[in-house]
Amino acid sequence: MKIAVRFMFFGLILILASGLNSCTSSNEPRVIVQTQTVQNRFPDIYEYDIPDTLTLCGETIDLKDQGIREMFDREFTIMVWDRPQVLMWIKRSGRYFPYFEKALSEKGLPDDLKYLAVAESSLHLTAKSHAGANGLWQIMESASKRFGLRVEKGVMDERLSVERSTDVALRYLKEHRNRLGSWMLALAAYNCGENLVNQAVKTQKTEDYFSLNLPLETERYVFRIAAIKMILEKPEKFGYRVDPERMYKPVRIRTVTVDISGRFYIADLCSLSGVSLKDFMELNPKILSSILPQGQYSLNLPPDYVDDFIEAIDKLSDPDFRVRNGYDKRYVVVREGDVLYTISWRTGVSVEKIMKLNNLKTATINPGQRLLIRE
Repeated sequence: MKIAVRFMFFGLILILASGLNSCTSSNEPRVIVQTQTVQNRFPDIYEYDIPDTLTLCGETIDLKDQGIREMFDREFTIMVWDRPQVLMWIKRSGRYFPYFEKALSEKGLPDDLKYLAVAESSLHLTAKSHAGANGLWQIMESASKRFGLRVEKGVMDERLSVERSTDVALRYLKEHRNRLGSWMLALAAYNCGENLVNQAVKTQKTEDYFSLNLPLETERYVFRIAAIKMILEKPEKFGYRVDPERMYKPVRIRTVTVDISGRFYIADLCSLSGVSLKDFMELNPKILSSILPQGQYSLNLPPDYVDDFIEAIDKLSDPDFRVRNGYDKRYVVVREGDVLYTISWRTGVSVEKIMKLNNLKTATINPGQRLLIRE
């Protein structure tokens, strides 16, 4: 029995083998499966050519000197391969460079100074440093006071004004240049302070920026600006191609001067004039309060709404108009001993909403203060 089974199994194998042979000998194509090893692919990284010399603000940077070349190479390489960042620089430059270029031309200053703003803030209008510098040009509060910028916590910060901050930054740079004798030293002073640069020049007995021993951040600073210039002057050379239609355009505004002596809630003015509150705050990031700061200063407004906004100020200056239109019912006056909780209990409006409506960062309130309780 076992022998018979073995013969049957062997016969089956022969039949299968003959069937396979008949298939392979037929004219039908055979499917051959090949195994291919797929290698991981990474973006090509290669070195861009660096010239032997560069100019910045009309002054020469000698890149034939190996030490100087390596300093520049470090900044350039880090930046040119930061694709998202450079792409945003290019787009934002469409909004801010035209204004910078006009201001620089009017003051007779080098056009290259516009690249300093890129190095300082990446053209973020509301950029803020850990050291307390603010705005496109990263101006410190001490410099603000010296040059007449208004900086009041929770009220106004003119370092966030494109126009005011640009004017002060260019005056500051021109002052450094006149005192120190070169743009390289002026740029260094903008970074670390004129006193430190002056001291380095005197003790090290050289006025050559590239020979001075300065804080590392300051030693890198001029190279960073030079690298930004090299990239942004011809971005297509480094693989950046941006459709001009996708560049951020300058914002259309009209600037008006106001002299505010009363208390005007910005939300009321916007509601009366038809200006979006969001638009107003974005056009005037220097305004930090929900109430227009008192005093004389400029405001940026959508061109078609200037007359309506000024008219709204006039209307809200009239006590009869306020009473007739119920504006005063939207507010409460803080009494002696009041805290936000007691006002919330008295009015039925939550503490959180009162703080939000009045742009309060803390719960501190003062007697006589008017608080908006209804939109």
